[in-house]
Amino acid sequence: MLDSKIQITIKADFEKMIAYLRAEKKPFGLPVFGEYACSVLNFYVGSKLISLADKKNAALYICDLYNAGIRNSIVKEDLVEIAAVIASDPTLDYQVINPIFS
Repeated sequence: MLDSKIQITIKADFEKMIAYLRAEKKPFGLPVFGEYACSVLNFYVGSKLISLADKKNAALYICDLYNAGIRNSIVKEDLVEIAAVIASDPTLDYQVINPIFS
């Protein structure tokens, strides 16, 4: 289970990313979400905001946030699989997550 403080951080950063993409009139489809989720979670691990052990739970939480935004159109089994892929990806692209720091 994730600490409530990190859940707040994940959600706030996710909302910043959505706001940025809307302002830029850019889509937030699954490929863009995947790039964002991998990079932001790896940033959190590198910054010691979450432990490597918590990364999978954080991935599932961020997937749940994304799914809520698309009217829960992804079934739970698929969310778990997507979260596992995100949690196992070592990608950290600062260009992707730069908007959350603005």
